[in-house]
Amino acid sequence: MTNYHIHQGLSHVGSYQVSGVPFIHSGAASGTAQTIQFPTVTKVVCVENTGTTNDLIISFPTSPSAQITIPAGEKLEMKIKAGAIVVESTSGTNYQIYASLTSISRQRIDGIVL
Repeated sequence: MTNYHIHQGLSHVGSYQVSGVPFIHSGAASGTAQTIQFPTVTKVVCVENTGTTNDLIISFPTSPSAQITIPAGEKLEMKIKAGAIVVESTSGTNYQIYASLTSISRQRIDGIVL
């Protein structure tokens, strides 16, 4: 008799169909980039610049030169599979990150995070 051990992976459809586990993080961004690690793979990430004057810059660990700028008071929602996100601001600002997490282990995407 063969024993199969099926593990959830990036193509496991059910992991994205069910409601996600909530993740909330807030902080202050400055001139130094901060990497926020998610406990598991995300299905949706929302980043909000809660500051009133300065831009927030986000990127991903595997492609730091591909940056997205979020103006003060704005937010960005992304339906993405990610294990971490990088935040920074040249002039300083506050931010909040809301994410919907799957049950897929981060090890499943290490090295291939967008």
